[in-house]
Amino acid sequence: MYTSTDDPSETSKENLLAKFRSKVLEVDLFQAIEQDATIIPKIKELLRKLSKTPSGTKFQEFSEGLEPLMEEINLCFHQRKADQSKLEDQTVRCNRLMAKVTIFQEKFLTFRQEIPDAKKKVEELNLAIAKHEEEIRLLKLQITKVL
Repeated sequence: MYTSTDDPSETSKENLLAKFRSKVLEVDLFQAIEQDATIIPKIKELLRKLSKTPSGTKFQEFSEGLEPLMEEINLCFHQRKADQSKLEDQTVRCNRLMAKVTIFQEKFLTFRQEIPDAKKKVEELNLAIAKHEEEIRLLKLQITKVL
């Protein structure tokens, strides 16, 4: 995007100012950095060149304020991207876990519905066993009377 500093048009104040306007002032710097972080060193180089012009102290001060902000913006974008990726991973894991929870809830409801039936069957079997025990006791009494 930038040519060598040997190119006379590259170092002319008017050309540098035009590039400064188009690369910094007339763009959404946040969006530009987010789309292509390699723009930061290019802007720094442009500011360095502008600081060497006769009105360079203005650009030096501007550069000293802008450069740390651009780096911070870039770091924030990288952190946001990493956090978004982490959030997406956690969301996928959460959805999988919720699917398992739903399955276990369904099984639990089925289990709770089956408990009364199981209790009733156990009670019926206990009554049947008690009845058979009584029949056996009576048969034993009959046998002892016969003997």
